[in-house]
Amino acid sequence: MQNRYLTALWGLSLMLLAMTGSQAQTVDTAKAGRDIAAQWQNSVINLSVVVNVKMTMMGKSETKENKSESIASIIDPSGLTVTSLSMLTGGEDLFSDSSEAASGGGEGDKFTTSTDIKSVKMILADGKELPAQVVFRDKDLDLAFIRPLKKPDAPLPALDLAQAGDPQLLERILCLTRLGPVADRGILISFGEINAVITKPRKFYVSISAEDIGAPIFALDGKLVGIFALRKQPGGARSSGISGSPVIPIIVPTSTIAALAKQAPEVEVKTPETVKKP
Repeated sequence: MQNRYLTALWGLSLMLLAMTGSQAQTVDTAKAGRDIAAQWQNSVINLSVVVNVKMTMMGKSETKENKSESIASIIDPSGLTVTSLSMLTGGEDLFSDSSEAASGGGEGDKFTTSTDIKSVKMILADGKELPAQVVFRDKDLDLAFIRPLKKPDAPLPALDLAQAGDPQLLERILCLTRLGPVADRGILISFGEINAVITKPRKFYVSISAEDIGAPIFALDGKLVGIFALRKQPGGARSSGISGSPVIPIIVPTSTIAALAKQAPEVEVKTPETVKKP
């Protein structure tokens, strides 16, 4: 009888210990999220973008102007910023390979789009706006690098590319982004997990809990894992991937971001000497 009592008591103790541990883990996760937001939220900004989109079908073209906001991350105190190219252009570049119209199928029936970015403004955490320019693009990785047209008055808060996170399968991650003007561009945090780690032809991570394309992703220790972007299957063929889509959200690793950032040129400042006379 005593042994049964001790066994039941021991089982109850283990159950309470497990519940306490689970609660502590939840509390720790929440604290990690608050700490990451407190440290890096000023590096996460909104971009105000105006894009001209040209659509051509059956030999006829039409151009329209699109205005949008997207998420970006400052990665250098000079103001160098990275975002998703497809979000910057409203997704038009991602599908610019075009497909044939269902009715015809000839060359003249193809629907094509092209984009021209008219203006970009960096909207900092304090609401200050900095006119900017796209200085480098990598369409394969769906990344665009942006610099302010004028050197900032003071160094801007930037993410630390030297401290790169390398999460494993099913490891928890955090997406740090901002809401739109309707919510005063407030900071927004969400948790997810790594669902796949792809190593060829280059390394990237897949998380089906993608919250905001263009946003930075962190490990719970605060290290930057990378930037959410979109990956398009060559040729646009459907696959058996996420919902059978030829486009999936991926996390481009921090090391890749850092390598590409070195290729981002300075803003070309036009002076009277460089402007061609008519």
